[in-house]
Amino acid sequence: MEVPLNTLTIYRRPERAEFIARARQTGPYFDEMARAWIFADAELCRQALSTPELWPAPAVEHYRNIRGPLNQDFPSIAFAFESIPLAMHGEVHTAGRRAMSEFLAARRDPIHHWVADELPGHLQMLAVPGEAELMSEALRPLVRGLFAAIIGVELPAHLALDSISQVFDKSISVKRRRLLEEDMRVLEARIRAALGPGCEENDVRMRLGLLVVGKDTTVGTLGECLVQLLRDFPDTPLSRITYPRAPAQTGLPFVERIATAPVTVGGIDLKEGDRVRVVLQTFVDAPPSQHHRLFGAGPHACLGRPLTVDLWSAICRHMSNLDTRLKLLAYELPQNEYVFNVAKTFRVEVTL
Repeated sequence: MEVPLNTLTIYRRPERAEFIARARQTGPYFDEMARAWIFADAELCRQALSTPELWPAPAVEHYRNIRGPLNQDFPSIAFAFESIPLAMHGEVHTAGRRAMSEFLAARRDPIHHWVADELPGHLQMLAVPGEAELMSEALRPLVRGLFAAIIGVELPAHLALDSISQVFDKSISVKRRRLLEEDMRVLEARIRAALGPGCEENDVRMRLGLLVVGKDTTVGTLGECLVQLLRDFPDTPLSRITYPRAPAQTGLPFVERIATAPVTVGGIDLKEGDRVRVVLQTFVDAPPSQHHRLFGAGPHACLGRPLTVDLWSAICRHMSNLDTRLKLLAYELPQNEYVFNVAKTFRVEVTL
């Protein structure tokens, strides 16, 4: 069934480049379907992300307060959000961001060892002629392994990880939220068991939060970057492709901010409670020196950017040593998921 083209689906469709270019030209406007002001100009997006009065939506409070028709709570989801700086504000945000930065810094050596020892194995199919499904056979297992190294907990294939980031999507049904809560409960139990009796609540919460906020953005960003390379360099040996130094695409098409007080941004007078949608995909067309904005800007910029850049560099180095060619057979983004761009199909043919 053909999915309607609108401001929920446009970011996953080929028409998105034209939509973003037109939105940049027309300037900020209010979209009734999104119930938000659409900001697509690169400089205005940067301003919006750096405006103190514009805050991310209060995800923790949302999941603490929401109840389904069966009066069901979502404690594991809310527990994970308590460690995600994106869902925090003020002094709590400052402390949470510092804690996550220190955690990631402490895991630097295990991450580097994983990249050196394990990453090549996930990409070996790129050297073998034949068809390959890159999402299921390469990128998802690769990122699962990476995040196991990040959090220091094995994540076997039977654990449900491939959709937990949907907790950010407020349009999903209560039934879907219940399923996600169960997936999150199992993950939380896995982390607690791995850390052992007497583990600190913050240690569990930090690891669970990193899986929620980081895994799908990483998978989606790698997929978007790789498919764009194949489109830009068709029928080209991998060793002769010019690789960008940092990701030039994003798996997170936009972020939203809510005005906590009256404020003017980009000539738009926002009232308290007004919502602004900042289109991160607009930075795809910016000069390479601005591609770091794909990871956001301001106090809530992505803490995982250095890690993602290092991962991308390692993948590019590996591919640049291969003389095989990749022919794009199919790349399809789901049209009914509205937060992250994570392809459900990415098929290629590997040739010599």
